[in-house]
Parts: sequence; C-alpha cells; structure tokens
Amino acid sequence: MDRDWDVIVVGSGLGGLTAAAYLSALGRRVLVLEQHYIAGGNASVFRRKRMFEFDVGTHYLAQCEPGGNVRTILRGVGLEDVVEFLEMDPDGFDTIVFPGVCVRMPKGWERYRERLVQAFPEQAEGVGRYRASIYYRAGCPEFAIRLCETSVRSAVLPDAATRRTMIAEPRM
Repeated sequence: MDRDWDVIVVGSGLGGLTAAAYLSALGRRVLVLEQHYIAGGNASVFRRKRMFEFDVGTHYLAQCEPGGNVRTILRGVGLEDVVEFLEMDPDGFDTIVFPGVCVRMPKGWERYRERLVQAFPEQAEGVGRYRASIYYRAGCPEFAIRLCETSVRSAVLPDAATRRTMIAEPRM
C-alpha cells in the first residue's frame, strides 16, 4: 500500500467525508481514517439483535433544493446530478405524540406554530418564545430579539458572556 498522502483526514463523519471529497476532486491524494468500522459518523445507523435499526443522528437534510447548501457541496465534487432528493411530506413529515395529543410537523414555521398553538392553546405565548430561543441558540440573537416582545427579552436573552457559553456548550 502506498503511504504517500497529500492529506490525511481523521474522522469519516459528514464533515470529514466532504473535506476528503473536495480535496480529492482537486487532485490531492487523500486518506480518510475512521476508528469505527462504519463510515458516516452521525449519518449512519447501528443495529441490535439483527432486529432493530437505530438512526444515530441525521434524520432530515435541509438545503437540498436547487441552489441550497447540500446541492452546492455535491456540485463541487461532481455529484449534484447523481443524487436524487425526495421532498418530505409537506403536511407532516414527523409526528410528535404526547398523552392525549398528537401533532404532525408540517413544512414551514407558520403552519407548525399554528398546529402547536392548536394542540397547546394555553402555551401560545411560549411557542413564540420557543422559536426565538432556537434562533438565539443558533447564534442569531438579533433576530431572536425581534421575535420577542419587550417584556420577554430579559428572560430569553441573557448577557453576552452567558450567550457565548450557551452557544459553545449547549445543554441537552
């Protein structure tokens, strides 16, 4: 085996495989190393007792439409026309089930918000704060501020030092 590599990529998750594919497309000799026996990182599955299959991470891919990030990456390595994307059911691609309540998750925030408020009418105000907190944790605090009413801002948006900690060390 030839051991003359231009680049060695450690880890075969989506980031490592994408980097390796780009480098290879640029003519570099690339070696991808992975400690697990399956490549893919969080884009893989594992099985138990040959009966149960568990998806360990990626459930849906966004930005797959023409001009989206996923297609741009695939175009960069010459694979845009090789992969076919199928749109999920826009009326409900996932279902949230609570005791006595079932909510189908539709495409688009407004439709999703309407369904959440319909299922949990007493939590209508909290649904808006929930959306703001998602943008906030994703690193978009200015947008989160615009989504929140003035009276809610201090509860949703802590000081800058706390924000950096929350983004760097998300709680599960």
